[in-house]
Amino acid sequence: MQLNFSFQIIIVGTGAYVCGNKDQEYGTILPAILTYAKKFNQRVKITFACNSEKGKNNAEKKSFILSKLIDLGELLQVEYLICDGDPETFFNKFKDNESKLLSIVSIPDQLHFKWISAMLHRNIMTMSVKPLTLDFSEAKDLSKLSKQKKVPLFVEFHKRYDRQLRYAKDQFKAGKLGIPLYSYTEYTQRKEIPLKSFRSWCDKTNIFSYLGVHYIDALFFVTNAK
Repeated sequence: MQLNFSFQIIIVGTGAYVCGNKDQEYGTILPAILTYAKKFNQRVKITFACNSEKGKNNAEKKSFILSKLIDLGELLQVEYLICDGDPETFFNKFKDNESKLLSIVSIPDQLHFKWISAMLHRNIMTMSVKPLTLDFSEAKDLSKLSKQKKVPLFVEFHKRYDRQLRYAKDQFKAGKLGIPLYSYTEYTQRKEIPLKSFRSWCDKTNIFSYLGVHYIDALFFVTNAK
């Protein structure tokens, strides 16, 4: 039976944030999509852009477990395309370019630009995990391309949903915090993140780009300051 999907999603990446690296980890992105499909009774097709056979196997295993756990039945269809990290290889294999198509990019920071560019050039609205790019000129190029093509481009800052930040924003809007004069932030990270989770690429980026930008966004979210 041919199913009509409510929407189709390309997920670029199969790592920790998408579906978890370890056996008992399931990430954030995949569980969120599947929970949404179940809650709102939406048929979803997910196409994973997999860097390797190992990544494919991980995504396939986690998709199977979660779909059974959430009891999605025919609401979900998944395919896995190995593309060796190359957008052109992926799109040579990818055939279902439907109008209800979007993409989520969750890969090492230094690879964001080429994948997001490839999506926008094909008129595929895209959400990227932060940071958008490591280079400001590349970020401006993507913003310009998004506007020229009239294709939405989003950067996902999930810390905005933290209860304390939403509370701070409400208090600020109510005039209860006064005018901020300056701010400072101290942040730490578990050693296993750079040593294990990001070991293969952490030397290509820095802790500010993949973690510290949350605090810049938090200040903007609360105060609208730039």
